[in-house]
Amino acid sequence: MRRSGIFLFAILTLILPCLASETSAAPTFGDTSFQQTWERTDKLLTEQTNVGRGFVWGPDSIFSGKEAYTEASGGQRIVQYFDKARVEINNPQAKRTDLSFVTSGLLVKELVLGRQQNGDYVNNYTQGKPSEVQVAGDPNTDGANQVAPTYRSFGKVATFNNDNHVSTKFGQQVTQKMDKDGTITNITSPDPNVRLTGYDSSTQHNIANVFVTYGNSQGQIWNGSAYVKGAVFAPDATYIFGLPITEPYWIRTVVGGEEKDVLIQLFERRVLTYTPNNDLANRVEMGNVGAHYYRWRYQENLGLGASK
Repeated sequence: MRRSGIFLFAILTLILPCLASETSAAPTFGDTSFQQTWERTDKLLTEQTNVGRGFVWGPDSIFSGKEAYTEASGGQRIVQYFDKARVEINNPQAKRTDLSFVTSGLLVKELVLGRQQNGDYVNNYTQGKPSEVQVAGDPNTDGANQVAPTYRSFGKVATFNNDNHVSTKFGQQVTQKMDKDGTITNITSPDPNVRLTGYDSSTQHNIANVFVTYGNSQGQIWNGSAYVKGAVFAPDATYIFGLPITEPYWIRTVVGGEEKDVLIQLFERRVLTYTPNNDLANRVEMGNVGAHYYRWRYQENLGLGASK
């Protein structure tokens, strides 16, 4: 699994104040390793208010079971979908303490390209249609969010095949806006404090400072027996997010019925958003990639989903 230190820039960690949030019950898990992965960051949010950060995986489990995968033991692997990601076990006989025992799916790639990956090899996929789900904000039910870009919108700017590279723009403001049809224009930044302070040399994309800071977050995490202070994203943010596959773009999207400016950036595994007018603890959030992918694979793309 590829990892890099793109988030380990010398940027001061943002100290988040304790702000109120609702607690909820923990989900049911399909494997103890999934439970341990989830509990490390999200257990605290179901037990306490005023945590000062949002869910990494999500409060709910959407599905837990098996999906077909060529290289998995018996041709099927154990998976669990949360709101914000999918976790997987390819080889249940492997050493459970290994970092690679539980992996997180490269779902964003599949949503943008419309390709359901069926195995390790890049050409082992089933071609469907790119997802028309809005990457951020309210769903477009009954035309409620017609302005927001969908995953399809990013098809011409995302990097998957050593393409769409961008040179480093360290220190520059983020002034590019993406419309729903994928058109990129230059605008006056809705937040002039948002600048490009990270760069990944593998995919050759810049990273917004708000996402670099978020990737370096420290906080209370569950170590299996107690809460201790540590890095929220371990061993590093790249393990959770994947590499950046687009530049950060401003978009217009409807959130809670209100149209807003939101900064968005796509990574291999996650979508990150920054909403300047949110309270501090919720300005940077994880997109609901797990829920979006599940809908695309099993509801939008009827006939393409592997049997569960």
